[in-house]
Amino acid sequence: MKLSELLEQPQFSRIKIANKHPNLDVNVITIGMMEAPDIANFVVPGQLLVTTGFHFKNNLAALDKLVRIMSGKKAAAIGIKHHRYFDEIPQQILDTADKFKFTILLLPEDIGLSVIVRDLLHTVLEQQTDQLTNVMQQSLSLSKFILTGRSDNEILTKISGLIDCNVLLINSYGRLIAKSLNSMIDTRLFHYTSNKLDIININEPLTLWNRYLLYPLKSTSNLTKRFLIFELSSIDDSEQRLLIENIINLLSLENMKVQINLSDSRMRENEIFTTILNQNMSKNVIASNLKLNGINTTNNYQAFAVDELISSKAYNHTTVMHQLSNLIYWYYGKFETKIIITYQDFKTFVLVPATPNLKTELAKLQTFLLKNSTSTDIRIGFTSYEHKLINVKKLFSEAGEALFLAKHDDKHEPNEFRPKHVSDLLQLLPPKETNIFVNYVLEPIFKIKNTEEREQLLDVAEQYFLENRSISKAAQSLFIHRNTAVYRLKKVEKLLSINFKNPRETEQLQLAIRLYMLNKTNM
Repeated sequence: MKLSELLEQPQFSRIKIANKHPNLDVNVITIGMMEAPDIANFVVPGQLLVTTGFHFKNNLAALDKLVRIMSGKKAAAIGIKHHRYFDEIPQQILDTADKFKFTILLLPEDIGLSVIVRDLLHTVLEQQTDQLTNVMQQSLSLSKFILTGRSDNEILTKISGLIDCNVLLINSYGRLIAKSLNSMIDTRLFHYTSNKLDIININEPLTLWNRYLLYPLKSTSNLTKRFLIFELSSIDDSEQRLLIENIINLLSLENMKVQINLSDSRMRENEIFTTILNQNMSKNVIASNLKLNGINTTNNYQAFAVDELISSKAYNHTTVMHQLSNLIYWYYGKFETKIIITYQDFKTFVLVPATPNLKTELAKLQTFLLKNSTSTDIRIGFTSYEHKLINVKKLFSEAGEALFLAKHDDKHEPNEFRPKHVSDLLQLLPPKETNIFVNYVLEPIFKIKNTEEREQLLDVAEQYFLENRSISKAAQSLFIHRNTAVYRLKKVEKLLSINFKNPRETEQLQLAIRLYMLNKTNM
C-alpha cells in the first residue's frame, strides 16, 4: 500500500505530514514501534516506524542520522508523537528529510502508540491479504493457461494483460524468441543484449535504461537460461512485485522443461554415436541407424577433440569435460551452427559442419573456453578432412590422433591432423585427375541405374581388398551371406571384364575403389 493511500484512510486523518517534500509514493509494507536508541540497526525496507521521540529529545544528531539511514534502507516513513517530546520538529531535521525526500509524520498526541500501530498494521495487512488473494487467482489463471499448451507468444500476451505492459522473452544469446501481442521491437535493446551484455553471467534482475526490467528465469545452467523483459521503468507496488515474482517462478518451471528436453536430446545423440564407435558396423548399417534417428547423412563434417589437462587425472575430470561441452554447444549455437558432441575415453569429440576456416574458428573457441571456464590448460586436436557421418570413425580417429600429439608435444594452440597413411596421401591427389581415373576404371558399375545395387558391388569389392582377399571376412564385415559376396564379386568381374586372380588388373581396381570411397562425396 502506498503511503498516500494509507494516509487517505479516514481513521488516519489526524496524522499530519511535517516536512514539505515527502515521498508519498513509497510502499508501506510493515509497521514498527521503537523506543530504543539502536533502532537504526533493525530498520527494514517499506517500514513505517512510530516513536514518542524520547531518545532524540536531547540528541538531534541521532535523529538526523536515523532519517538518513531509513532513507538509505528505503523505509517508508517515521512517525513522531506530537507534543510529547517535540512540540515542533526541528528545521534541521525537516531539511534532511526534504533533502532525501523522506517523510516525517506527526502522530496525534491523545492516541496511544499501541493503538496507532494496531490500526496502521490492520489496514496494511488487510490490503496485503486482498493483494495476495488477487495475485494467487491471477497466478492460478496463468498456470492453467500455460498447461493448455499455449505458445510462448500467447503466454507473454496473457502476462502482458496481467501486468499491463509489453513483455519479451530472450534466450541466452540475448536474442528475441517471443513477445506479447502488439509489442514493438526495439532494435537498440536487442543489439545491446546480444552484443554488449555479458548475459550468461547475469543471475539477478537488471534495469536497462530506466525503461526495461530484465529477469533471469531459474535454470540449471546459465548457458541455456532464458530471460523475461518487462517494459517497465520500475515496479509500482508490492502486489505487482509479488505477481511478477510468481510469473518468474511459473515460467522458470517451463524453462526447466525446455532444458530437460534439450539435455535428453543431446544424450540420445551421444548414445547413438557411442554405439557406432564401439561396435563393428558396416557403412550401410551406420547410415540406416543415423537416418532412423533423423540425423543427416549427406552433409560433410569435420571433427575436433578436446581435453583438459589440469583435471585429467583428478576425480572431477568428467565434470570439467561436461562443463566444456556445454560451453562448446553455447558457442556454436551463437552462430546457429548445429554440432554433434560425443564422449570417448574421457575426451570430448565434436562433429562440426565442414568449413574452410576450421583452425581459425577453433583458436577463437579455445580463447572463449579459457575465458568462461575454470580450466587453464585446454588442448584441441582437429582434422581438416571432410567426410560424411558414415565415416565418423575416421573423423574421430584423426581428431583423436591430433589431440594426442597436441598433448604429447605440448602444443597449446589447436593441432591439425597430419596424414601418415596411404589413404591420407591419396586424398591429396588433384580432384580432377582422381575423377578421370576412377571413372575410367569403374564406369561400367557407375552405369547401373539402381543406386543400392551399385553401392553393394563397390562395397563388397572394397571389403574384399581390405580383408586381404578373404571372401568370408568380407561377407562378415558387410553382414551378408558368403554366397551373396561371391555372387557380387563375380558380377564385378563380369562388368569390368577382369579377373580377381590377375594382380595387375586387381591393383588398378583396388586403387580406383580406394579413391572412390575416399572422394565419393565430391564425385
